[in-house]
Amino acid sequence: MDGYERIIVSCRDTDVLVLLTHFAGQLNGELWMRTGTRQERRYVAVHDIQLTPTMQRNSLVYHAVTGCDTVSQPSGHGKKTTWKVFQQHGALLDDLGRGTLSESTIRSVEEFCRIYSPASDETNINDVRYRMFQKGTKDQEKLPPSRKCLEQHIKRAHHQAQVWFQADVPISEIESPIGSGWYEETTPTRQCGRSSAKRVHRHSLLQVQKLCNFQMLL
Repeated sequence: MDGYERIIVSCRDTDVLVLLTHFAGQLNGELWMRTGTRQERRYVAVHDIQLTPTMQRNSLVYHAVTGCDTVSQPSGHGKKTTWKVFQQHGALLDDLGRGTLSESTIRSVEEFCRIYSPASDETNINDVRYRMFQKGTKDQEKLPPSRKCLEQHIKRAHHQAQVWFQADVPISEIESPIGSGWYEETTPTRQCGRSSAKRVHRHSLLQVQKLCNFQMLL
């Protein structure tokens, strides 16, 4: 820390807190995050946050998969409801955001999506979706996404995690998001809803949102 005993980062962004938590172990000294309003300041002692080695290693990936500024949140499942799954099965996220995204990594993250049916041994998201529908869950907002939609979500989370893992590199090499759950038009880059999705009208994307069961950023 170049002779300093304490660093204070002033920010109210959750993404920044997660980044600080991930990189805190690389620093010798105190790391604080100042947040809150002018009337009510709060200081978070990031250096005192205790995580298991697996959770520490995959905290950035977990945050990307379960929803951040650039990746949508699984419908009906926020940080609190997914935290227990992360505590028990965090190793399933080991390869996400690292290297080239492989089919085996996608399958591991698919298994992590047991958040939709914690008591089930199903690891295929389409099977989980079907079983839940069979048992009476008719509201599509409460059903998991299809495998094709989940793949696009995983690609976006993978790309975002790759960016975050290089947050401590002054001049990092960031790959294009095109093909990682995003596609490009003459207008700003948009998210893909399905692997077979082509360039479609905005209203069609709104329809895909319902099918995907993920909040699409338009």
